[in-house]
Amino acid sequence: MSIFENRIKATSQILGVLLSQPILEEKVSEMEGLNDCPVFIDINDLNSFANSFDRSHDYYLYFAEDGLSLKPFNKSKHGNIKVDFLAGKNNHRRIYSTSYRSDIARAFAISSKNKPKILDCTAGFGSDAFSLASLGCEVKLIERNPLVYALLYDGIQRMKMATRSDKHFKKCIDISCEYNDSICYLNESSDNKNFFDAIYLDPMFPPKSKNAKAKKEMQAIQNIIVFEGDYDKLLSAALESKAKRVVVKRPVKGSFLSDISPSFSIKARTIRYDVFTKNG
Repeated sequence: MSIFENRIKATSQILGVLLSQPILEEKVSEMEGLNDCPVFIDINDLNSFANSFDRSHDYYLYFAEDGLSLKPFNKSKHGNIKVDFLAGKNNHRRIYSTSYRSDIARAFAISSKNKPKILDCTAGFGSDAFSLASLGCEVKLIERNPLVYALLYDGIQRMKMATRSDKHFKKCIDISCEYNDSICYLNESSDNKNFFDAIYLDPMFPPKSKNAKAKKEMQAIQNIIVFEGDYDKLLSAALESKAKRVVVKRPVKGSFLSDISPSFSIKARTIRYDVFTKNG
């Protein structure tokens, strides 16, 4: 499935973008992946449009001065979703940094003397990438779902704006995102200008049961992303790249991705990092 086919499938999950004020419409038109979404200024117009569809579980995007958020029409589904690196656990990370002794830091062999350049091929909402950036690594995220990308891009832009007034954040700014398909990006980036020391893959974990309640962020991702089953190809492309290390995040008792044994694994309570290292 091409990135453009994926865009059509993903954008069909939302009915439009609601603006808090008209002046924001230009910013929406500049966001990749959202160019074709209808834009509304009045919530009543959005609701009237929504009522013409039999889509009780679909979403809309709300764009205000404080950022972009994803909202379900069915409010009992979960709360609003916003990528925010300036609050909660992310805020703690940006001030105090993730420890070099943390499992994810060990998986990438990060230390005060080793800050690898990392490509995150399954960006999602960027939580792990932010942890890596807080350790001083340069991190680039690739995300092909237009809704997730729009939320991620908005979060990163607001995060970078914070550098102007927040001394704690200056060490965490080396993070960027691109709207693209990771396999295409890896296949097109074989030359040295796009060289990365390490690649990170975080395939979506299969749900434990139909009744299991995930965090609202994971619920949203599972609802708006249609999985096409190409993680095997993604791992293959990553292993064939020039990166000397590939790290795959898995459930602690889950099988190896593509049934390929890693060089070693680092186990935590609920997750496991499978690490593939290459010589030379």
